[in-house]
Amino acid sequence: MECLAEMEKASQVKPLTPQELEFQQALAEAQAPKPKVKSGLKAITGAPTRSDLPEVKATPKDHTGVVVERYIQELLDAGHVGEAGAIGNLYNRLVRGNWIRVPDKQLLLGE
Repeated sequence: MECLAEMEKASQVKPLTPQELEFQQALAEAQAPKPKVKSGLKAITGAPTRSDLPEVKATPKDHTGVVVERYIQELLDAGHVGEAGAIGNLYNRLVRGNWIRVPDKQLLLGE
């Protein structure tokens, strides 16, 4: 009987202190899944990057075709022919699928 009383006493839940409650809430928030940001400065794409390549330049007024063509040309000018070809493959596919429009003034065609 004494053993049973000790087991009951041990199984009783003590109320959490304010500090323990705060810690539990912080832990739950940290472990909760975060919504994925799909665009903007806080978006994470997972795409690989390379610091040895020129930075992509874009202004709010540029449309995608202009940015891509300018970057391909910068890569070619810097001697990164293979890298320019990889982006060229992507650019051609996106243009042919109507996801990107070729700019009126085509830099890659010398216009």
